[in-house]
Amino acid sequence: PVLQALSGMMTAQGGDSDPAFYTIPVNDVAAAVTSVLAICLGLYHRNRSGEGQRTATSLVACSLTMQAGELVRFEGRPPAQRGGRDFAGPSAVDRFYRAADGWLRVQAPSSADLASALGQAAPRADNSAPGRVSSRLGDSAELADALAAMPLAHALARLHDAGIPAAPARQPADLACDPAIAAAELLVEQVRTDGQPYL
Repeated sequence: PVLQALSGMMTAQGGDSDPAFYTIPVNDVAAAVTSVLAICLGLYHRNRSGEGQRTATSLVACSLTMQAGELVRFEGRPPAQRGGRDFAGPSAVDRFYRAADGWLRVQAPSSADLASALGQAAPRADNSAPGRVSSRLGDSAELADALAAMPLAHALARLHDAGIPAAPARQPADLACDPAIAAAELLVEQVRTDGQPYL
């Protein structure tokens, strides 16, 4: 089942192409977040009861949790999503889009909301999945064209003004220039033994 789950996840990202390696350590980040939550719960329990608690975190358990959607089997379970080498997202309202000077990630409540925010007609509904928009490019082409013509900051402002969740898709190098990250001291410059600096 674990191999099937991994295969299912890679099917979404890789499709019929080679699986795409994620550079984000998803399992490690999930384990860290789980550890922080366990510590918070332990402190809360101590403040209420005066007793401490032992907590444990498992990378394997976090890995399985992150793949629960692929591991769980039940009658009528929808098939795993098929994507491609550069899977932009499962639908026209839940995906990455290219703007004139960068990329953004959108997760709109509906195609009508997204289209309205961009001044476009709503894409055709996918009749095979009520309430969803087909992920075929033809159904999101108008939205893609509208966003591709806008500067990233302008697109984000329009979407935020319309109450649509959207964020810039940034490269790791972009994070070093982010004033909020610098102010929080999340990145620190170190020097390798050969004298080369790194963050």
